[in-house]
Amino acid sequence: MNKILLSIVIFLYWFAVVCSVSTVKAVTVQNEPEQPEVKSGNLGNQSTDKFPKAAYDIYKELNKALELGELAETSKQKVIDNFAPALIGEWSHFAIDNAILADSKFIDNPVKIYDLTIANEQRIYNVSFTYFPTEKQIYFTRKEYINSSAENVLLALDEAKKDDELNLKFESAATHFFERENYADYLTVKIADVSGMISFVNSGIINVITKAELNKETVEEDTREDKSSESVAEGSASF
Repeated sequence: MNKILLSIVIFLYWFAVVCSVSTVKAVTVQNEPEQPEVKSGNLGNQSTDKFPKAAYDIYKELNKALELGELAETSKQKVIDNFAPALIGEWSHFAIDNAILADSKFIDNPVKIYDLTIANEQRIYNVSFTYFPTEKQIYFTRKEYINSSAENVLLALDEAKKDDELNLKFESAATHFFERENYADYLTVKIADVSGMISFVNSGIINVITKAELNKETVEEDTREDKSSESVAEGSASF
């Protein structure tokens, strides 16, 4: 199994599990060997994940464009999870936001966008984030495009057909369109004579929780527990 086929199989697994100024910034980098740890905060299950340092640099750009403020670690990690897997090998990226077009009339709109494209040695990856501050939610759409030989794409197509969660919605000699049941996840397989393409598209919501909100929630919970303990003590004393 060559590297391209292996990358396709790995992403199929990942795909199943994971349910500014007026100029465009672009940069080409090589991943650094050392990767800082990100540990989740008090929300949800405790976990530890590693990302390349460059992922945090992109996150800073994204955070500034969306005006998110200082997020709780779980919210921050969910944002980074959406693009960090594409930062492999040699890659480049560019991003657009509310201020990218000179004729934009929504530069100061509270709803913010950050559209990120990453090209690495194997594929082109795009993820678009739209932040709705009133609802405190980020809507994201991820798109990934992989070119490979017809042989490799046919093997990936066979794996997709064996996936019980993928429903084949359309099929022709050259095109196969799948939808993952109960998710906004889509897989398209395009096959030509000697080459082919696979595209993955999925969407989701990230609930935005800031560190300040998390700390406030923790203080309020501690206060409720203290009052509860006092009530229990008073009740016990009356018997």
